[in-house]
Amino acid sequence: MKPLASLAIAAIALLLIPACGGGGGGPTVSAPTVPQPPPPPPSTASDPAHHLGTARFTTHQPEVLEQIGAHHAYARGLSGQGVRIGIEDSIVDYTQRAEFGNRVRLRDADGAVLSHPHHLAEISGSDVDLCLRAGTCTAFRANSQGDDEARNRWVQQIVSRDGWPTRDNSVFVADDHYSASDPFEALYRWSEVPTPYGDAEHGTIVASVAAGTNLGVAPGATIIPVAVDFAARQQQENDFADAALRSVIASLPGADRRQRDDAFANFYRENYAKFDIINRSYGIELFDPAVISADIDSELRWYRRYLPRTLDAALQVGTPDSRKTIIVYAAGNKGQPWSGIGADYPFYVPELRGYSLSVVATDPRTGTIAGYSNRCGPVPQDWNAARHGRHYCLAAPGTVRGLVPNRNRPGMGDARAGLEGTSYAAPLVSGSLALLKEHFRGTRGNTQIVRRMLDTADRSGRYGDLETYGAGHLDIEATLSPVGTLNAGQSTHALSRTALQTPAAFGSVAQRATNIELAAFDDQDFPFWVPLSGLISAQSDGRSPIPEFADIERAGAPATGLGILGLHWAALEDAGGFPSLFGDQKWVIGLGPTSASLARLPQENDWGYGFSFRNSGYLGSQTSGAFGTDLRSDMIWTSHVFQRELGGGLTLNAKGTLAYGLPHYEENAIFSASPAVMSAMAMRIGIGNTGLTVEQPLRAESGTGTFRVENGRIEDGRRLYDVHRVSLRPDTREVRIALRHQREALGGNVLVETGHSMNAGHVPDESESSVGLAYRMTW
Repeated sequence: MKPLASLAIAAIALLLIPACGGGGGGPTVSAPTVPQPPPPPPSTASDPAHHLGTARFTTHQPEVLEQIGAHHAYARGLSGQGVRIGIEDSIVDYTQRAEFGNRVRLRDADGAVLSHPHHLAEISGSDVDLCLRAGTCTAFRANSQGDDEARNRWVQQIVSRDGWPTRDNSVFVADDHYSASDPFEALYRWSEVPTPYGDAEHGTIVASVAAGTNLGVAPGATIIPVAVDFAARQQQENDFADAALRSVIASLPGADRRQRDDAFANFYRENYAKFDIINRSYGIELFDPAVISADIDSELRWYRRYLPRTLDAALQVGTPDSRKTIIVYAAGNKGQPWSGIGADYPFYVPELRGYSLSVVATDPRTGTIAGYSNRCGPVPQDWNAARHGRHYCLAAPGTVRGLVPNRNRPGMGDARAGLEGTSYAAPLVSGSLALLKEHFRGTRGNTQIVRRMLDTADRSGRYGDLETYGAGHLDIEATLSPVGTLNAGQSTHALSRTALQTPAAFGSVAQRATNIELAAFDDQDFPFWVPLSGLISAQSDGRSPIPEFADIERAGAPATGLGILGLHWAALEDAGGFPSLFGDQKWVIGLGPTSASLARLPQENDWGYGFSFRNSGYLGSQTSGAFGTDLRSDMIWTSHVFQRELGGGLTLNAKGTLAYGLPHYEENAIFSASPAVMSAMAMRIGIGNTGLTVEQPLRAESGTGTFRVENGRIEDGRRLYDVHRVSLRPDTREVRIALRHQREALGGNVLVETGHSMNAGHVPDESESSVGLAYRMTW
């Protein structure tokens, strides 16, 4: 059995909720010619400016969405999808499919409340009793069999068959599962099917501003109606029932009371878990701090004595900050220097700080506080700004267009302009919170999202007035933008200096990492995701467009494909080596600024071999930032040369290299590569100084690259990461065909080469063509 509605609705022990006192308000009844630069490219959906020209900004919700910066959220593809917003208000007309689609949840299991309870209906002289006697209302009888879904299901059946009631107190349901003769069960027996028309249109308007398809800030968010009856007569009935229930609870034996306390507490915790955000565009018009403090203290003392677990659950005590449901209140419309009760609970109740917000209204035409709006007021002396932000209150526009159900056309509504009130500023904040939750992908808890919104609110100029605007004016652009500079990796390197250059032998690692994102963090440790592929580039193979002369007297790379090492080679004898140690074998040494190599040149139809080490880089590639700054590598290889005379002056020359690379990436770097087997080959067939060459540059034949990239989550102060592995073996193989001719001319040697590479860089479908001319003078 659930608690009474008055208990279920209250955020804390102060249970008396009058009719919409803190919210709404009704509508108010809009020489040489200088070359010109090329035109800018057309705006796209990823450009915030594009959205300013859409109907959402020009027609449906002009001024308001632009003022809060919603176009910056839409440019990021955000809509609030998957975020659950409870609209605790008069009933939301869920039949407005054009505005709400199928995003309204109607099940009790999802937190929806579609009916109003009538606890005293069995008493002679109650509203239900009087209207039944007068024949001015209709009553249905049913039996829920204890099924919590029954009441919501009955409302849907009645509305589907007969439409919404056009006025209050006209359609009731009696649940025979509860006995009319049992005083306690009788409190749960009767419920009313509410009307969404007239004054009760408020809930539908609020829902449309928060999450309407056309009018809402978060057009993809889930809407959960929580129907509240704000009529004065219903409040009096609730007060009576509440007093009776308190009397019963106070008189229960200790064990029975604790059992009831546990049941109520479980209900609160389970119910809060059904919502990410609850919008409460209502409050109590009471502003005397002394009176408020005394009333709240009295209520808290009663609950701490009789229902302490219920109180803790209602205040979300014991719920991790990350999972606390965010509560958004309208500050109220009396032009007072304080918010109304509800909105200002955090001032008096420390347990509510961090997740309960108050929203004051600005005039979107001027950006200044609206004359009707209550102000944020001061913060309490024990306010912890370092933990909860500058204030628990902020400002948002309060003049909107909203959806009003049309009683003459069920399921249809009218967009009404000029609606004013803090009731409509509050759902702008609720919808914005949904956008933030979606943007940060569940990596930040609800209290962190609230703090982010407060910390990034616009406090420039007039918005710096703490007691008027609180934390400042809602600014979605600032909230979605990095605060300070972005850094990445376990060692927190600046993202701007983070880059991975991979060896040409690996092909396009960036293409294989297309679906991987790296979370970089701003100064508040909030994550911003960037495509990893945008930080990766492939090292050029180092081939010059100017062809090189083949000169056996001039030492080159000791094996095909190793030109990428970038070393200066010399015969060991010429370098001052020790030929006696190596017999008459042909040895060369290669030197670079941070590398060295020793190799035996392969003789005709023979094998060569060698090794190299490099203290900076790997096959000419480098890393920086979060990819590490201390990349070292070693390599060993063997090579073979084959030559055969084919007759007719044709000669076939073939060279092949098989290498084994051993890179050593920095320990905390976000990328590492395993050792890899690599190959290269070249084959020439020709006559004299003219030949056709077919070659494959150095290419990895094995190996795995491992990315350890932060996923945006932080646990116990440590950034968590995901591991992604990609093959170092390219998806294809580059083949280069070149025709070369060399001859003596003009007092020297002339070399002409034309070549074409298929799958250039070992990248599928890439191609390169070249024509080169070289001249070397001889004397």
